[in-house]
Amino acid sequence: MTANAGYKTFNTGDVLTAAQVQYNLQNQSVMYFATTTARDAALTGSILVDGMVSYTPATGLMYYNGTAWTAVSGGTVPTSYGYAAGKNPVINGHMGVWQRGTSIAVGASAKTFTADRWWGSRASSVAGETVSRQSTSDTTNLPTIQYCARVQRDLGNTGTQYLALTQDFETATSIPFAGKSVAVSFYARAGANYSSASNALTLSLITGTGTDQTLSTGYTGQTTAITGTATLTTTWQRFTYTGTIAATATQIGYQVYYTPVGTALTSDYFEITGLQVEANATATQFQTATGTVQGELAACQRYYYVVGGVANQYPIVSGNLSGTGSQIRTPIKYGVTMRVAPTITKNGTWNVSSNTNQPSAVFIGTEGFSIEISSASGAIPAAYAYPDTSDDSFTCSAEL
Repeated sequence: MTANAGYKTFNTGDVLTAAQVQYNLQNQSVMYFATTTARDAALTGSILVDGMVSYTPATGLMYYNGTAWTAVSGGTVPTSYGYAAGKNPVINGHMGVWQRGTSIAVGASAKTFTADRWWGSRASSVAGETVSRQSTSDTTNLPTIQYCARVQRDLGNTGTQYLALTQDFETATSIPFAGKSVAVSFYARAGANYSSASNALTLSLITGTGTDQTLSTGYTGQTTAITGTATLTTTWQRFTYTGTIAATATQIGYQVYYTPVGTALTSDYFEITGLQVEANATATQFQTATGTVQGELAACQRYYYVVGGVANQYPIVSGNLSGTGSQIRTPIKYGVTMRVAPTITKNGTWNVSSNTNQPSAVFIGTEGFSIEISSASGAIPAAYAYPDTSDDSFTCSAEL
């Protein structure tokens, strides 16, 4: 194995030899490869030289120490999800937050929220789609992202309407990308019975000129800024697409979908994670929107927040009711300031004291609300209400 040649001063008129090009230039550059598999196929045997440096999106910078490729200190984000705040506006792109549950049936409606900030849908608003959280179970082809979303056509379903997963960005989040070149990326793989023709999965980055709208009803001035078709296999791959956002754009939506054929078998699905948008000409290593586990949860809770949902625990409303129609209110503060005053839904049948009405939400704002109970009949000196099953909750939605 010939050593690299270190530093050399080249003078005007010098004729470079093959050895100088090889050992001063080629071997001492930072070589980009899409995957470590592609790198190892290209750099084999005597080609490998101590001191070579490579970069892949999954591993970051690595150097060859004479026997093996080794990560460069600081070359990758040294956390399990690649946390670093700032560049990626996709909230919950690592599919780690599922406040509504980890398996959601997409109903026959325009949109059904699944993983936080992501909603599922089918063309013509038909049912037959389930979105669930799964483990990626692959640290070789992924930058150690723990979870993914599985978008699946239900077993036996014969509908051939497309199945989609979508996230709408707020206008405040979208405007910084107006007029800029952007790179869109994600990791995906197919189930064994994925029925899309040619194993295709379509990406669309869609823009509009309205304010805080949703693709389920359409954007004002809607247009597709970037589109691409990925060909999936049963192994994780990273796909990247680039384009330019119009200078007038005030809204962005990120959507992936496939159109099935025939009758769904057991594994008619795709899995996806590591979704990213960045103001860059090329895609870089995946990072979450906020940079921390708690930050990503808080970003999700700005749009959706759950109070209760755990049996025999918080919140408990209690006090004395003086007579029929009298009320007790307990203030509840959200974990974060919500995007707008949310729509609050009471779920389940709460455990309440005798002659006490079910609780309700009152005085709803962006910082919190109050839970109110009232007497259905007479004075109740020790009235109470609390969730006694996991179905008992208040869900607060400020989604687009």
